[in-house]
Amino acid sequence: MRSLVCALSFSLWFISSVSVAMQSKPEMLRFLDGITATFEARYAPDPFKESKHGDSIDSIAAQVREAILAEENLDNETYQGYLKQFFNAFRDYHVSYNFISTESASLPFQVLPVGKEDEFYFVYIDREVLPERVFPFQVGDQLTSFGGLSPKEVVDSLSQQVTQGNPDTSNLIASMLLTQRDKAYGLQVPQGPILIKVRKQGGEREYLHQLVWDYRKEKITTPLANSASSSFKGLMEQVKNPLITSHMMMSPRAYELAQMQPNNPYQLGARKSFVPTLGEVVWQTPEQSFFHAYVYKSGEKNIGYIRIPAFYNRVAPNRVFAEAFATLMQKFQQETDALIIDQVNNSGGSGFYMYALLSMLTDQSLATPRHRFKLTQADVRASINALKILKYIKTDAQARMYLGNEIEGYPVSMVFVGMYQSYCRFIVDQWQQKKTLTDPYHLFGVDYINPYTQADKRYTKPLLVLINELDFSAADFFPAILQDNQRAHLLGVRTAGAGGYVESYASPNKYGLDYFSVTGSLASRLDGTSIENSGVTPDTELRFTVADLRGGFTDYAAQVNQKVMELVAQ
Repeated sequence: MRSLVCALSFSLWFISSVSVAMQSKPEMLRFLDGITATFEARYAPDPFKESKHGDSIDSIAAQVREAILAEENLDNETYQGYLKQFFNAFRDYHVSYNFISTESASLPFQVLPVGKEDEFYFVYIDREVLPERVFPFQVGDQLTSFGGLSPKEVVDSLSQQVTQGNPDTSNLIASMLLTQRDKAYGLQVPQGPILIKVRKQGGEREYLHQLVWDYRKEKITTPLANSASSSFKGLMEQVKNPLITSHMMMSPRAYELAQMQPNNPYQLGARKSFVPTLGEVVWQTPEQSFFHAYVYKSGEKNIGYIRIPAFYNRVAPNRVFAEAFATLMQKFQQETDALIIDQVNNSGGSGFYMYALLSMLTDQSLATPRHRFKLTQADVRASINALKILKYIKTDAQARMYLGNEIEGYPVSMVFVGMYQSYCRFIVDQWQQKKTLTDPYHLFGVDYINPYTQADKRYTKPLLVLINELDFSAADFFPAILQDNQRAHLLGVRTAGAGGYVESYASPNKYGLDYFSVTGSLASRLDGTSIENSGVTPDTELRFTVADLRGGFTDYAAQVNQKVMELVAQ
């Protein structure tokens, strides 16, 4: 009798378990359908992506649905993998996602492929954690083995789990993840010891060394979790304006990665980048100032240098940084013969803040790219409501009263009010024409960025802008605008190619998805070419080499100085 009861109990448990599993798959598909519906309503580049890559929102969703239906053991982690597959399929650095997790692991160094794609070299070692007496290796040494595999094998595996847009960009993101693993990105998180092999400079011998992952365990044990407040979502909340729906132009994943190693000059958003001091410094900003900037001697000329690590700021509002930038432009205009702007490894940020800085780099209006916007009723309502207020604004003083003196550092005036009115009318008109993907138009109606209101704080002399493959979104647009208007010479490597603005979405769910983001616009440059997936090509290419790593970037600095002196001589 007891055995019969046990058998019946087991049967009921088995039937119940199967029932739960069968119910979860339809729920997972419905959740995927909800995400797909958001993309259909808000993702602007869909026709462009279909023509370029052959995939549409519908085809991507269908592939993932088919894979889910074919999956026999569909647990939560496996399902998250399929959500990753959906997001990554768009090949878009604005399309991102975060899962709710506290599990992560890191190693206190960074390596990058330099020279050859299969050769990885140390570019940063955290000496507070790994002093030389316990880790006798240097920047410029080669990492030849990582956990029994070549670094390239591990990076190639990680690369399959990140967005594939610009190959150089995706490879560098995967290289950063080699020593920075986070379950929130949908990555497997290692723990315990790991063996690496290092080849020191000037030798062929490989040294075996053991390290231990700095592991932080998972503290969220229940599968049901409401959406948490991630750092990126918090940033999106900070930039809201009561009348103007401000759009961020940045890569969410790049923003998250920028939080990791603040003292690493190769880190996204580092205050000081890997670009070396370029000459004899005759003046520089204090360490605690908003910008790392200095004036140096190159022959008989004074050259200015300023670092723009991102187009958002964590320590003070963007308007405060814009004011500091204006003060520096005043000094540089008076005391230098040319200016170098270093924006390598820049994750993007606020479009208005970017426009503010651009206004200080010219004495003539700068033409801007045009965007195609994806519309919903909410956009039309916001435009109608804005027009009701804007019609009462007749003077500069009233404009500043209603909108504030500035928006993210960009000055408010009647000229801007007129631009914004035309933008709102355009949105309403496009909707009335039954267009949910608009014709090309300028973001917020700003077709030209006018020079800064204070003439003595405009920089009008030659500009050299340093760019690379880890420049995203606003950091794509900044050099694009300068290049399109023939205002600056671009030196470096093609940018990432995130060509629009980003919107973030979240809803409570039991699958651990914190948020996901979509690209709300698709921009084209003055010649009609797209920034998305193309990036901005430099006027002159410059990459750092292994010799630069090992020799203090002497050759790199020499080439930067050669180019800036050519500009001065023109």
